[in-house]
Amino acid sequence: MSNQIPWLTAEYIQKFLLDPLNDKDLQLKSFEVTPGSSAGDGYLSQIFRIKINTTKKPISIICKVLLNNSAVDVIQGAVDVYSKEKLVLESFLPKSLSKLPSPDRFFPKFYHADDMKRTLFIEDLCDDGYQLGIHDYNGVDLQHSLLVMELLAKLHGTSYLIFKDDPSLIKNFEKYFNCEENRSFF
Repeated sequence: MSNQIPWLTAEYIQKFLLDPLNDKDLQLKSFEVTPGSSAGDGYLSQIFRIKINTTKKPISIICKVLLNNSAVDVIQGAVDVYSKEKLVLESFLPKSLSKLPSPDRFFPKFYHADDMKRTLFIEDLCDDGYQLGIHDYNGVDLQHSLLVMELLAKLHGTSYLIFKDDPSLIKNFEKYFNCEENRSFF
C-alpha cells in the first residue's frame, strides 16, 4: 500500500522516531503505512499504523493526525484536544507510572509529537496482544469494566500525588475543562 501520509518520509521516520531511541545501529530499512482504524470510528483524528522494518527489529507505531475540518476545529479551539492528549501521553502518564509501587505500564509509549502537523506518534499496543474494543452496543463485560475501574483508580490516586509535586501540570487540564464557555460541551 502506498504511503497515505505524503510528508512521512524515510528521513522523517529516522530523525524523529528512530534516532531518539539512542541506538546508533537502529536504522530504517523500509516502512509501510496502513489504516489504523475503520472509517466512522468516531475519532477526531485519522489513525494510521506504521510498520517500520529496521536493521534490528520491526517496530509498529500508531500515528494520529488531527482531522482538518470545521467541526474538529470548533472542538479543538474550545478544548484543545491535541495539546491535552500530548500532555497526557508525554508527561502525565509517565509521571503516574513513576508513582506506582509496582509499575505495570498501562499506556502506549510516546514517540513524538509534530505540533505543526497536529500529529502524535505512539506505540502500537496490538503487537503486545491488545485490541480495540468490539463495536457492540450491549456494552462492556464485567471483566473489562473491572479493569477500567482499576486503571481509573490508579490514575486518580497518582494524579493527587502529581498535583502535590507539580501543581502546574494538573492546572493545564483545568484551563479548558473547567471553564464556563465550554459548559455546552460537557
